[in-house]
Amino acid sequence: MRIHHILLCFSALVMNSLAHIQENLNEVKNGIHPDVQSIIQNARGLRLGNSKELKPHQLRRCKRAWVLATFEITEEDEGPFPKFVAQLQNDKTQNYSLWYKIMGPGVDQDPERGLFEINKNNGNLYVNRKVDRETTSIFKLTVDALQKRTGNILDSSLIYQIKVKDINDNPPVFSNDIYHVQVSESTAPGQCVFKIEAMDKDEKKHPNSIISYYLVSEPESPAGAMFAIDQENGTITLKNCLDYQKISSYKLLIRARDNGLLIQHSSTATVTINVEDRNNNPPFFASHTASATVSENNVMAVILKVKVSDGDQPGTPGWKAKYAIIHGNEKENYQIETEPDTNNGILLLIKHLDYEHGHEGMLQIAVENEEPLFTCLGTNGEMSTAESQIMTVFIKVLDENDPPVFDPPEMVVKCKEGLLPEVVLGRMNATDPDNIFKNHIRYVKAYDPGELVSVDEVTGVVTTLKALDREAPYMNGSVYDIIIHAVDDGVPPLTGTATLHLHMSDVNDNAPYLVNKNQHICTNGKARSITIMVADDDENPFSGPFTFEILDTKVFGKEMWKLSTAYGMSSQLISLQDPLPGVYAVPFKIYDRQGISNENVLNLRVCHCPDGVTCESLKTHRSVGVGTAIGILFASLLLLLIVSCLFLFCHFTNKMQTNLAPDDKPNGTLIQYNEEGGGVPSSADFILRFLPEQNGHFFTHGFETSGTLRTEDENTYKHKGFFQPSMENLTPVNSSPGYGFNNQNGLENARVQFYNDKEDLQDHCAPHVYMHEGRATSIISLDSLTNPEKRDDFNYLKQLKPKFKTNNEICQ
Repeated sequence: MRIHHILLCFSALVMNSLAHIQENLNEVKNGIHPDVQSIIQNARGLRLGNSKELKPHQLRRCKRAWVLATFEITEEDEGPFPKFVAQLQNDKTQNYSLWYKIMGPGVDQDPERGLFEINKNNGNLYVNRKVDRETTSIFKLTVDALQKRTGNILDSSLIYQIKVKDINDNPPVFSNDIYHVQVSESTAPGQCVFKIEAMDKDEKKHPNSIISYYLVSEPESPAGAMFAIDQENGTITLKNCLDYQKISSYKLLIRARDNGLLIQHSSTATVTINVEDRNNNPPFFASHTASATVSENNVMAVILKVKVSDGDQPGTPGWKAKYAIIHGNEKENYQIETEPDTNNGILLLIKHLDYEHGHEGMLQIAVENEEPLFTCLGTNGEMSTAESQIMTVFIKVLDENDPPVFDPPEMVVKCKEGLLPEVVLGRMNATDPDNIFKNHIRYVKAYDPGELVSVDEVTGVVTTLKALDREAPYMNGSVYDIIIHAVDDGVPPLTGTATLHLHMSDVNDNAPYLVNKNQHICTNGKARSITIMVADDDENPFSGPFTFEILDTKVFGKEMWKLSTAYGMSSQLISLQDPLPGVYAVPFKIYDRQGISNENVLNLRVCHCPDGVTCESLKTHRSVGVGTAIGILFASLLLLLIVSCLFLFCHFTNKMQTNLAPDDKPNGTLIQYNEEGGGVPSSADFILRFLPEQNGHFFTHGFETSGTLRTEDENTYKHKGFFQPSMENLTPVNSSPGYGFNNQNGLENARVQFYNDKEDLQDHCAPHVYMHEGRATSIISLDSLTNPEKRDDFNYLKQLKPKFKTNNEICQ
């Protein structure tokens, strides 16, 4: 809008007072802004609207504005100072007395504070000292017109630019005085090797700052000038081929000069070009033919050292030699290596030679460098590769004792496992390859970890020593390897090696079995089943899937166990009831695919799991041996017998005190039978008859068929009287008048009679002969015993002899 406003104002002024405008133009000369100049030049032809000219009666005077202008001062001007720059005017001077005021950088601000000043009365602008364009190239000054009387600003503030005119006062400057450049010897002519650049602080895109480059000097070379430089951009290019062996380094003097109109400035720098050696010299054999001898069995022996020379720098890839046997090594008996320090070739024998198949040989050896060879052809930049050097070596083979050779070196024998001893598996055949001296060969078994076979020393026949088992730990799957040596009687004796691979096919000689025979179920857990995993050491088709069968599914007469599936690689054992805590022996019968079966017992523990997964540790859990268990059972029977004796003793005490009259002399004779030092041998079946019943079935929980009795607190706590014999059948036998005691043996006889009467109740007490002592002393028949009603004195029992002591302790 401001520009449009100025346009209208100046158009009206030009139409009314062209003379006055021309006068102003003469005053400011070239200081008017280019945009304003364009407006003035086109003011006469200005039209408003589409086609109507601006008429005089339509013009209105607009507010007079400052002329925006740019003034120039020359840098490094020597004065005298202050030096006039320009005069600033405003048409307000016709009506007002004005003061001029300037502000901005160069006046009251940095940079160059105090550089400019203005005569506030007439508007003359002055510079007070010389200025450096490279420090500040332009200044922007703000100019105001103020009324002298009031000091008020009468017009809008405008900005004047003071441009510092450049002079050529700065030379071109390189970033370094010396540059080091590495250039490969294989660089082709015409390629750029380096680009140098200088900087000039004078005004950009001005001749004072435009730089030209010149190659002042370079070392002399047999090929002539080696380098050239582009004057405009400073690019240094290669003109001829480099040769490290002739000149390895070049120093170039480069000058950079500006293009000032009145005066030119320049500077120089040195560019040192170091040539990196490359492979432009091929290796050469010292001799193109050689001869050597080697024993046929002298493996890893050095046959020959091959010498070469190379003109390149030692240690570089262009100097290091690389050898190859290009002919005569079809069986790969030889190998050639490079000796790092000398660059010579070392020819080795790496595989046994056969004198009988040829005692002379010829090798052709080629050599080249690790880095490809090149040759510089000139300015076209093409390279050529030279041919490799070739050397011929004649070799004479010396005869030595050769080891026996198996034919074939590996033998495969297939058989079924279970093969019986003394069966011939095969015959290993070895021969002596020597033609001149034939040696005797003997066979030796070198590797047989399972000691399965024997090898005949003379014939090499391999025979089984024991039955073959595919599932043995020394088997590698179905393969069993046997290593056999053939040893000759030469000097020194040599050995040949062969391998017998014994492949055993599987037979169904293993029954299925439980992988885990001890598992548990938590009474407080969510799971009421466990996984039954089964394995079979045989291979398919003699293994799974398996057929499962539970031999006993009941506990206490109730159906307790069930299988989720009866066929498969595994099954789930499901609990149909809530079993009591303890250990259950669940019998299984498992069949493989061919019907081979095996009975397995799963020890299933039912327990409380604090975390719902793992059983808690038992407070009391002990294993009792077979002998200790029998002792415990005997002690229980002895306790039962003592209780019975005490019961009978108390029952007959009153009647015997009145009816029995003890004599001073005993009529009976006590015979001591063999004392066993404990109760009679017993078994779990015997004591089970005294265990309480539950739902019509004897409680057998806690017993195992292994002969070990285990008890748990949880069982004894929940089933009181688990090991307590029932007393309901131990009622006293009614006394009979026919049972009288007329001597001191009466009580003992009565007790014997008591147990005779209970034999029908205790059918488990089978007759048992401990030791025959001969014919016993005759005593009165038990049938003639009577039981007098009078109460006798039993103090005589305290005076019994030692023979009766054992029975006396039992009765007491």
